[in-house]
Amino acid sequence: SCPMIPLYRNLPDHSAATKPSLFLFLVSLLHILFK
Repeated sequence: SCPMIPLYRNLPDHSAATKPSLFLFLVSLLHILFK
């Protein structure tokens, strides 16, 4: 049901660069929510 899963399957070369940036996005989002 998640549209991001086939997107990651189509871009395996970018997964190594996308996962750290996604992690940083989640961390910054948590800082905003629990500030």
